[in-house]
Amino acid sequence: MTRHQERPAGKTTRVARSVVLAGLVWTSASTGAGTATEPVVPAAVQATLMVRVLEYDRALKSWSGGRLTVGVVARHAGGAAELEQALSGREAQGVPIKVAVHAYTGAESLRAWIERNGVQLVYLAPDAAGDSAAAVAVAGARKLPVLVASRAQFQDGATVALVLRDGKPHILVNLGASRSAGMDLDPKLLQLSEVIR
Repeated sequence: MTRHQERPAGKTTRVARSVVLAGLVWTSASTGAGTATEPVVPAAVQATLMVRVLEYDRALKSWSGGRLTVGVVARHAGGAAELEQALSGREAQGVPIKVAVHAYTGAESLRAWIERNGVQLVYLAPDAAGDSAAAVAVAGARKLPVLVASRAQFQDGATVALVLRDGKPHILVNLGASRSAGMDLDPKLLQLSEVIR
């Protein structure tokens, strides 16, 4: 008999069941338990759109001080890795973009991390959707623009959302939030976007 055959009946089933349950718990935690997940624009396309939005911000050099630190906030490391890689080494209007990543655990730790790292723009990963209202409030108190990847996060007060509409990337702009964050978005970008005033 092999070692597998010597196991007591049911042990293999219990192990397999535990692995499946662990996977389901991780999936629920990363996508927001009980909510239908919204399709997300791929990270490389999000990075390109983010740079494009910044290219259309006539006040970028003023509020960034000539160097932009983008804080990528996610619940899990995997939620930030692709965007971090896609943004690394990019620039907008000649302003170099530096990326810092934060694993969200709460509003206080986010506030301290933003201050410690000199974050000037916050990107909330889709896996942080359940925390977007609190994170937007933290960023808003510091007058920082917040970019997100879902309509649900955008409705929590984010500045810009990079979403899919009819299977194509689409930009949503909260004009009041963008002005509050010191952005001055060119009308050409606004004509191409869905604008909430």
